[in-house]
Amino acid sequence: GFDNALGKGLQQVSALEHKADALVEDIATGGNTRIHEVMAATSQAGLAVDMLVQVRDRAMEAYQEVMRLQV
Repeated sequence: GFDNALGKGLQQVSALEHKADALVEDIATGGNTRIHEVMAATSQAGLAVDMLVQVRDRAMEAYQEVMRLQV
């Protein structure tokens, strides 16, 4: 259901953030990571967070609408 999809989305966002963090750490410690890889990973993680926030907001709006209809 929706809860499983949301949970999967959270896991994917978390994985993207961890990847971006690892790349940032690698470049900061003189690793082989290139700056464009870091920029792409952080951008992708940021977009994923933004999308997840939008899904949350829409779900809350739908819930509030249903609650208004029941009154």
